[in-house]
Amino acid sequence: MPFLKRIVSNPKKQNQYTIIIVENGVESDFQISVDTFVRHNLYKGMEISTQDLEKIIAEDRIQQAYSAALRYLSYRKRSEKEVREYLLKKEFPSHDIDVTIQRLKTDRYIDDRDFAESYILTAMNTTDKGVEVIRRELETKGIDSRIISEKLQIYADELQIEKAILLAEKYIQRKKQSSLKQLEIQVKDMLRRKGYPFSIIAKAVEPIFREMDGDREQEAIQEQGRKAWRKYRHLPEQERELKVKQYLYRKGFSLDLIHDFIHQYKDDM
Repeated sequence: MPFLKRIVSNPKKQNQYTIIIVENGVESDFQISVDTFVRHNLYKGMEISTQDLEKIIAEDRIQQAYSAALRYLSYRKRSEKEVREYLLKKEFPSHDIDVTIQRLKTDRYIDDRDFAESYILTAMNTTDKGVEVIRRELETKGIDSRIISEKLQIYADELQIEKAILLAEKYIQRKKQSSLKQLEIQVKDMLRRKGYPFSIIAKAVEPIFREMDGDREQEAIQEQGRKAWRKYRHLPEQERELKVKQYLYRKGFSLDLIHDFIHQYKDDM
């Protein structure tokens, strides 16, 4: 029967021992945690069956996976998928990971519903992300779509609209040279990329553009028109005028506004 010939402490890992066993005159060794060592009351010279030894080693391997998961969870909450991927990266066997994940769930260290709610609240309070971006992020973390939809209800439409309005106003301030038509398209596209649904975007953006007057449009076309006039200065006058009109039309200005600008600009020359 195998027996424990020697027990060696590991200077690099203080919570582990190296166990030297002898079976049929052949030495072999394995690593075991101090907790498992104490729990099974192991000692030098102890005889132990191969079957019991295999059980102890398997139990210790699972305990190591559990301890590794707890360390990983100590920094912040994690989803089940994140913990599973972390343990796979640490090269724990799939069976040991399954057992560890179940134990973590039982001990309430892993709870995807709680994780999703906490993640959404953090995003609501610290970022300007819309619900669709948050949804995609939770999906990549392995959260069930039904849980995501349920928990996203805490992100009220009123708060989403408020955030979308602030984002839109900041964006508009930076784009003073854009036509209202082009600017509205750009603002909506920016909010869509931020993850806001179309219904929220409409409620946030449409009132802003209803209140914007023609003065801003005039300032924008003057700026863009002068730029275009300089850009095509090398062309004959008729062709130059056509190019400027095309340029301004692509920028979203109406034909009437473009005609007025060209007429006024040529009069001022």
